[in-house]
Amino acid sequence: MNREIPPSSTPDNAPEKEPISDEQVIEALKKGVDDPETKALWTEWVRQEQEKAAEAPGAERSMSIGVNSARILENAGMIDQALTAWEDVQLLAANSDNPELWDTAQEAIERLQKKRSGNS
Repeated sequence: MNREIPPSSTPDNAPEKEPISDEQVIEALKKGVDDPETKALWTEWVRQEQEKAAEAPGAERSMSIGVNSARILENAGMIDQALTAWEDVQLLAANSDNPELWDTAQEAIERLQKKRSGNS
């Protein structure tokens, strides 16, 4: 009598989760950051972004995650948080001698400052 034993649920054979889309995160953030589900989704999205960027060198990995986070925050309407994130990206770009990224961050910072002051 040959009985098959069902596989246990281990990381090696666990079903893969669907990746979290940027749109899912943006919509969740629009509902509010204090919601536990939003916090969990944001945390999982950041982990997902870290895995995607894992092959890049340290500074590039940080810049990639920073740019994506800043973009998500901006699209969710979280102007102050996005502004801070773009400022962090700009600092990383300056320290990594990446003038194109510095310029991109500067444009985003200026755009967000205008939004914040009501001159969109």
